[in-house]
Amino acid sequence: MAEFRTWVKWTLFLSAYAPLWISISIDTYDVKTAVSGYMVPIVSILFVMVAVVSSLVLYLAMGVRESKEPVYRVVQSYQRRDELMSSYLVAYIIPFIGLNYNSIHSWAILFIFLSVLASIQIRSDQLYINPLLSVLGYKIYEMDCEELGSSLVVVDKGIQVQQGSLKMTEIGRGVYISTDGS
Repeated sequence: MAEFRTWVKWTLFLSAYAPLWISISIDTYDVKTAVSGYMVPIVSILFVMVAVVSSLVLYLAMGVRESKEPVYRVVQSYQRRDELMSSYLVAYIIPFIGLNYNSIHSWAILFIFLSVLASIQIRSDQLYINPLLSVLGYKIYEMDCEELGSSLVVVDKGIQVQQGSLKMTEIGRGVYISTDGS
């Protein structure tokens, strides 16, 4: 299985925070810069662009992975793991605790925090534990499969998970996606 390029992994990380970027864009709307005589909310526009582009990359990346070499795997046991999404709540709260959008120090702290968080999530292949995927109806399961052992599986909304056969495509080390039941 081919690995995503580094820039795609970073963009997938950014996509997990698309609602945060939209929130920050709303919060920074009053921070404007003069451009050709007009006051423009440059920071706000930048955050909307990050949210849109990263969400689009997530959509395209999942579509590409869903269509790659699916294999039927025998599911021996499974457990729903949607509680992993709650780990994102902390990262959503931190920027709103005393973040001063007019202070370069606040921006630096936010950048450092998100960079460390991104490094951890990218290196631990947690890019698929993404709130946007949950909004789109994907569910996260930990499954024991005969050939794979214990794996994390992102399952499309229309699939009923049960013991037996499930079509899966590898999307990361020990991470699979299933978009078609059997």
